[in-house]
Amino acid sequence: VTQSKSLESASAITSYWIGTHPVSIFDISQLYDNPPANTYKPSRYERAVRYYESFNFDTAMMVLAEDPDLINRSRSAALLYARSMFKADLDEEAVHNYQVLRSRYPTDYTVTLESANAIHQIAEVRGDSALYMFAMGLYKTASELNPWQIPQIEKLANETHDFFEKQRQARREAAAQKK
Repeated sequence: VTQSKSLESASAITSYWIGTHPVSIFDISQLYDNPPANTYKPSRYERAVRYYESFNFDTAMMVLAEDPDLINRSRSAALLYARSMFKADLDEEAVHNYQVLRSRYPTDYTVTLESANAIHQIAEVRGDSALYMFAMGLYKTASELNPWQIPQIEKLANETHDFFEKQRQARREAAAQKK
């Protein structure tokens, strides 16, 4: 499966996994000279995606929070909401929202893997072993949900751990040099 060259400048609105293939939904309203399409008004979710992609995580959360029903009825909106909280360093809220997502979508590979990785990063930063073990359990669940992705899941978990371990090592070395 390949992406059309004409979509290279398009913004992905959301992505899903179908078997071993990631599938993205794109906004193509501004790609072509099509007057009716060019008058398209982005949805609340699409506006939040644009804010998120512009690193305006607090604004993305605000736009989504203006319609709590959207977060409750849309997996993509709820995932974007949790992702925005994580990126805005609202760790407690992010963990809570990822847990809610997991309870709502227990068999969703994307929700499970993203929850695992975000919670893993929060656990590494905090040095929270209970949260770390919870994240490892989510990685295991993601592997069970999509066994074709086990090597990629293991690589993600290991690279995440190694990244934070290198940071810890650098801090230890810097502290030792000060003494």
